[in-house]
Amino acid sequence: MKSKKLLVSLATLLLTTGAALPVFSNINSVKADATVQQHEAPLVQNSKIGQGFYSPSQKLALPNPMLRTDPSIFFNSIKQGAVDTWKKHNFLPSVTAAQAAIESGWGTSGLTTAANNLFGIKGRYNGQYIVFPTQEWVNGHYVTINAEFRKYPNWATSVEDHGNFFTDNERYHNLLGVKDYKQVAKLVQQDGYATDPNYAATIIRVIEQYGLQNWDQEAFINTSVPKPAQSESTARVTVNSTFGYRSSGAQMSGTNNVFKKGTNWKVNGFKMINGQEMLLVGGDEYIPRKDTTIDNSILEINYYSNLTVNTYKKDGTLAPNKLKTGTKWKNSGFTTIKGQVMYQVGRDVYLPKLYTQFGASGPKPAQSESTARITVNSTFGYRSSGAQMSGTNNVFKKGTNWKVCGLKMINGQEMILVGGDEYIPRKDTTIDNRVVEVNYIPGQSVPTYKLDGTMAIDKLKNGTKWKNGGFRMINNEQMYQVSTNEYLPKKFTQFGHVDF
Repeated sequence: MKSKKLLVSLATLLLTTGAALPVFSNINSVKADATVQQHEAPLVQNSKIGQGFYSPSQKLALPNPMLRTDPSIFFNSIKQGAVDTWKKHNFLPSVTAAQAAIESGWGTSGLTTAANNLFGIKGRYNGQYIVFPTQEWVNGHYVTINAEFRKYPNWATSVEDHGNFFTDNERYHNLLGVKDYKQVAKLVQQDGYATDPNYAATIIRVIEQYGLQNWDQEAFINTSVPKPAQSESTARVTVNSTFGYRSSGAQMSGTNNVFKKGTNWKVNGFKMINGQEMLLVGGDEYIPRKDTTIDNSILEINYYSNLTVNTYKKDGTLAPNKLKTGTKWKNSGFTTIKGQVMYQVGRDVYLPKLYTQFGASGPKPAQSESTARITVNSTFGYRSSGAQMSGTNNVFKKGTNWKVCGLKMINGQEMILVGGDEYIPRKDTTIDNRVVEVNYIPGQSVPTYKLDGTMAIDKLKNGTKWKNGGFRMINNEQMYQVSTNEYLPKKFTQFGHVDF
């Protein structure tokens, strides 16, 4: 399910703005169905409520739990699917449940009762669908047609499919893994899921009224990723006894009477000896890592749910293999590549340690810049010359989506190319970058540069935020100005991604 990408020119927009295909759906076909009851009110898109199709009378408000469904029955029916959303997608169960209640009218909407479709999603699910009348914008006016909507076997499945939406759309990746339901609710609204200014507040009120935050705590148990890095400071021997070795590879006679099962040893370093990784536990005394509690013979990818990490060749170039979170790989030893420890997991395929159970998980996924949604009531378009395009504020309205074709500094601010020579201010969209955040390895810092390409004095720590004064091309890469003659490479921000 990919986000619907709207138009690249004003002319195209005037023909299609308001078309009823939701961002959820990758199904473009609709067809008539004589079995639809003609007295049913057509479903319509309502960006205030969310991404799907809803009854024309439905409004964003706290659901009325006494309307037809007892709240405990409703929540019990979706709880497992919501909790699984955290395990599969790293999206909070409490927010999922609140959205389900809000968008389905507490389970009373026509789509919910007929097709277990809680979120008004068009298309088919495993080939299953139901036909409902919808109002869509065609040739300058609304017409009623019959369209396919996903039909689910139960509410839990609808909830789980809703989780797919957040991992399939990169603009929501900034909220995956966030554990604070208030922050997630605000990010959902900020990222453009719904346009009603009270959307986040409504989600939070539902969560707190029904104690849905307790679901989050249940989901966190043994499912949170990335997991904290496993400590390598102390090793406990797990076999009956093991021998010690010198760095030369010579076995130390009698040391099996010292390195016995259950004894603990402070780890002072690591080295490959006799084809296996050893732990330095004395001046020149090493023990096999595989014989301890910090055995790394099997490596697990420790990153974000449903996402993958890069691997490398020994020469430092990218390998074609991408490894998914949670998968496990046999370790054939380590080496240092590009200044970082990497484990060999295939023939000339090396996995950075920071993406394993012994690493710090690395940078967050880059925020997508492929599509921009207008976040202000309206904004003007501009030519590359800097001239404002008269009347375009009636086209570039709040909630409309635009395919990003390029970026350019115009009139002292960054603009987004959305047509042949049509630009809109980046600051007026969901990919606003007036504040940039350093996205790197937890606890580490990144370099900054001067305009002449030499390194600046300051290093900026991961997670810190900086005001962006515009971008320049320095050393053949895009950098943001964060101070006088001090530039931060884009690859180290929320809009870039480096593995280390």
